[in-house]
Amino acid sequence: MNQTLLSSFGTPFERVENALAALREGRGVMVLDDEDRENEG
Repeated sequence: MNQTLLSSFGTPFERVENALAALREGRGVMVLDDEDRENEG
């Protein structure tokens, strides 16, 4: 994924922490996969 685009949302670790905090607060999160990533299975 484009790290420049994602950098405004923090580091990968911070993004996971923010998602977990949102879930704890009852809010939703959206998880997307890179469409260019090879499908393993």
